[in-house]
Amino acid sequence: MTAERIEVCAAVVLRADGRVLAARRTRPPELAGRWEFPGGKLEPGETPAECLVRELQEELGIDVLVGGALGASERPPGDGPPLRLTAYEARPAGAGCDPLPVDGTHDAFRWVDAASLGTLEWAPLDVPLLEGARLYLERGPRSPGG
Repeated sequence: MTAERIEVCAAVVLRADGRVLAARRTRPPELAGRWEFPGGKLEPGETPAECLVRELQEELGIDVLVGGALGASERPPGDGPPLRLTAYEARPAGAGCDPLPVDGTHDAFRWVDAASLGTLEWAPLDVPLLEGARLYLERGPRSPGG
């Protein structure tokens, strides 16, 4: 019997100044110190947008508007239960978008431009999402909600 795939959503939060949010993980140990696009597990019956609004509020204390998907990556077989990470366009929902380490999942935050994306040590599943993030930085949101 094959384990059910875990669905995880990540927000590529784009500010008006053309930078996106990167968050440094504190846990689990194998990801501590690595950077990611923040997000979390999709709960049953939840849309990706609902998941990201909830997760970013719980983990960072910020409100976001979520747009379309930017790309996805999957955990390699043998590295744990099947998992797919999908990145979505996002932007701050209001004027204040200063993330805080609300629940201890992250200990540092950076707003990075396209040229700086490659300078961070990213979590393995976030690395394949960098190209979609670069394209998002270059073109900006596709719709009023994203």
